[in-house]
Amino acid sequence: MGRSLETQQKLIRAAHVVIREKGIGGFTLEAVAKQAGVSKGGLLHHFPSKDALIEGILEEEMNQFERQLQQRYELTEKKRGDLLRAYISLSSEPLDAQFGYFGLMAAVGINPTLLDLVKRKQNELNERLVQDANGSAEADLILMTLDGLLFNDLFQLNTLNSQRRSRMLRLLYALENMKLT
Repeated sequence: MGRSLETQQKLIRAAHVVIREKGIGGFTLEAVAKQAGVSKGGLLHHFPSKDALIEGILEEEMNQFERQLQQRYELTEKKRGDLLRAYISLSSEPLDAQFGYFGLMAAVGINPTLLDLVKRKQNELNERLVQDANGSAEADLILMTLDGLLFNDLFQLNTLNSQRRSRMLRLLYALENMKLT
């Protein structure tokens, strides 16, 4: 990994810390640079604006999710529905185990047009997942339910206790297995 890429990764990690500890209101370029131990000019060399930094965070989070999904898929027999099952498994983990979605929170709070990147990548992934499930309407239902769980967790709505959440996830697996096996 080159120094430039290492510095970008360091800045993205620092941005995660700043958002987690100070919230969106405390997410400034100065705070990120200080957390990373670089000058603001050094940060601006890699990310010329706050929007560019958020895009970098979003890209990293989406790439990390995709890598984790691929790792889970590689452990399967690679039969129909296995990619969707891997997605259910990964999506059912608590947010902090999934790197927190700090870029998503920053984009929503600072510049919602940055979500276009997320929408495009998520639509591409959803198409792959639905194809893996042979185009079933059940796959769409599973994906929308998982999006709802993410929304619940992301905004800490806490509308489901752990028992109800577990029951819902078991139903998603059952629905997916009924249709695809």
